[in-house]
Amino acid sequence: MNGSGVTGAETFHVKATGGVRFITGGGTTYISGGSTGWSTTSTRSAKTNVEPVEPSAVLEGVESMPVATWEYTGDDGDGAGTTHIGPMAEDFHEAFDVGDSDRHINSINADGVALAAIKGLAERLDEREERLDDQRGRLDELEAENEALRERLDALEARRLAADGGDADSGIDGGDTDSGIDEVDDPGTEGDDGAAAGVSKTVAGSESAGGEVR
Repeated sequence: MNGSGVTGAETFHVKATGGVRFITGGGTTYISGGSTGWSTTSTRSAKTNVEPVEPSAVLEGVESMPVATWEYTGDDGDGAGTTHIGPMAEDFHEAFDVGDSDRHINSINADGVALAAIKGLAERLDEREERLDDQRGRLDELEAENEALRERLDALEARRLAADGGDADSGIDGGDTDSGIDEVDDPGTEGDDGAAAGVSKTVAGSESAGGEVR
């Protein structure tokens, strides 16, 4: 039994190379020959009051349930100081209300909770993946719309450049042009000014001659 971790006084050793079986009113638990793990009755025909669980609810229960590392207080043998990990039975019972005691955790219930929580996590990931697929599809649509807009802008830019090139070839730059015609005074205005000047000279001459203009 060397290396078994169970030695000393008040120990119980069993040598059964063909296996070990425990039969209770609820089923059978056994270790097959050559195996190191327990197998427990779980066939459908041995069960009643079967109700499906909601994996997402079980996952929420696992998320809210404290899990810690700890040591047993009465462990004074070779297992003294051995660290374990897991929830407290009271918390497990409060979260899932299964088993026949709130001071013990039945391993088959712990396995069931773990499997249901994994299913709940898988469903959550699937939902997120669906949302991501929708978002990816929307991004693809937006990229296609952006590409169409780029093509339209490129076409408009090409037309603008072509129009600018045509104006340059025709010699018209769109600014003011010199018609080559000098600005001239209004002849009518100049004539009026000349007539007024003549009248002024006549009046001045009459006054100098001593005549009165009436």
